Amino acid sequence: MNSISPSTSDTSVPPSLSLAPSILPAPTITQNPSLSPTASSKLSKLPSFFPSTTPTTFPTNPIYKTKIGVYYYPWHGSDFHGGKYLREFLNPPQFPSLGEYDDTQGATIQQHYEWTLYAQISVWIASWWGPERRTDTILLDSILPHLETIENSEQNLQIAIHYETSGRTSGFADFSNVGSDIHYLTANYFTHPNYYFINGRPVIVIYLTRVMSKEEDFSIIQNFISLMRTAALDDGYDIYIIADEIFRRAPDEPRQAFDLYDAITGYDVYGSMMINTALYAGQETVDVFFEEQSKWRDLAHEKQVSYIPCITPGFNDKGVREGHFPLSRQLDNLSEHGSLFSAMAEQAIGLLDQSSDSLLFVTSFNEWHEDTQIEPVDIADLTNVDSSDSTVEYTMELLYEGYGTKYLDILRDIARMNRFSVNPKDIAKFGTMVSSDEVIKSKLFFFIFKYVNIFILILINIS
Repeated sequence: MNSISPSTSDTSVPPSLSLAPSILPAPTITQNPSLSPTASSKLSKLPSFFPSTTPTTFPTNPIYKTKIGVYYYPWHGSDFHGGKYLREFLNPPQFPSLGEYDDTQGATIQQHYEWTLYAQISVWIASWWGPERRTDTILLDSILPHLETIENSEQNLQIAIHYETSGRTSGFADFSNVGSDIHYLTANYFTHPNYYFINGRPVIVIYLTRVMSKEEDFSIIQNFISLMRTAALDDGYDIYIIADEIFRRAPDEPRQAFDLYDAITGYDVYGSMMINTALYAGQETVDVFFEEQSKWRDLAHEKQVSYIPCITPGFNDKGVREGHFPLSRQLDNLSEHGSLFSAMAEQAIGLLDQSSDSLLFVTSFNEWHEDTQIEPVDIADLTNVDSSDSTVEYTMELLYEGYGTKYLDILRDIARMNRFSVNPKDIAKFGTMVSSDEVIKSKLFFFIFKYVNIFILILINIS
């Protein structure tokens, strides 16, 4: 759903912001650092558009540790990317905890980093719209230099480029930028100590490959991926491509394009859930969504391609455009706020792939226009009233919560709970015996965590 192009870099002096101090601790977190580019990752012989000469080895021991990656938008600048987001139109408004921040400022970047550590997020999948566009200048001139000032930041946080195809290919019709874009990325990003590598290979997440990978004209996506891989190989890199290929129902057979990728995922969780006008997903829709995700995963494995699940807290883009019904952050109208996110996370962790670093993606950290952000909001009472003439044009009568750090807390609990989680499908597939003690501990922790929260909510309602 991310079709909002960032503006070019602002030249005006940003206004002075009174940024909130760090409101969460930055705990010590031990992570396995991603590999830096080395001579071993610079391969001299590879086909121009195939992922690797070495087949992917899928795990024989499906006990995984969750690694969380969030879609991150470095485009806010001095004007908060022009505003136009749901929460500014609520009555009363629910602003970001940092206010309408400027993400070129060190205090903003530092707070985002500390929140990232708190929630045990490991990767920012950073939106990138091309050389010298706003996302590029904020990353290169502000975010990456700031990370260099933080001791051991490369062990705690990596950044991967989210290649925005809709902005770099003129509506998927012109690939003239692709080769030069990759050369630019190899020169300016891949050598940075905070860049994200999987098995010694720099990671690029490509938006909307599914638009280019139609079976009736396979040459379109083949040409696009070939241009990317050839340019990277010319500079000595074997790139790890994660393709935004998953959408709605799984096909009966693996797509031919799967052969071109290293992993597949699906950015547009909202669109894939097919809620239409329902407003609430409900448990049945979540169950059906993950049944389809499991099918996508199986199809990917048939082609020796990895799978990465993606979850979202909700959706409402009425602050920036018309045409979509919102998706509540409540699972149903009787559930607590955040229950959709928790329900999705609970099922997603059962589909993690060790071959893709046991990644779990989240749409998003700070895409405020579509209200998919998990970034903290000022704590405020529930409201379904907005500033429109009808008072509900933006909310469509859904309740919105000033949720504080709720979604960071959910991720933190998920990461702690799922230091080990077992996928039964893999046990059946590979015939692997796993530790029943680890399974019991993980499931028992989740059971207690889930139902204690429900009990507390009931007590609050009674009081």
